Amino acid sequence: MKLKIFLDCDSYECLLKHVPHQAPSRAVISQAVLLGHTRVVECDELEARELLACARSYCSSAIVRIDEAFRVAGLIL
Repeated sequence: MKLKIFLDCDSYECLLKHVPHQAPSRAVISQAVLLGHTRVVECDELEARELLACARSYCSSAIVRIDEAFRVAGLIL
């Protein structure tokens, strides 16, 4: 199942800076689409969980948006 995470520019830049280069979620965050002042990250559940773990450590502003993507997809954290 694909999730769509809508990130403000600051949250996106923070995650981009802190996601390890070898992590699978690195590719999806790098390919995020810019819509106005929002970055849309399309990823699977595993990649979203990696982004959430990174957000919990470094980018607290992204936690709510990632959590929201899980709820919209009907997935439990």
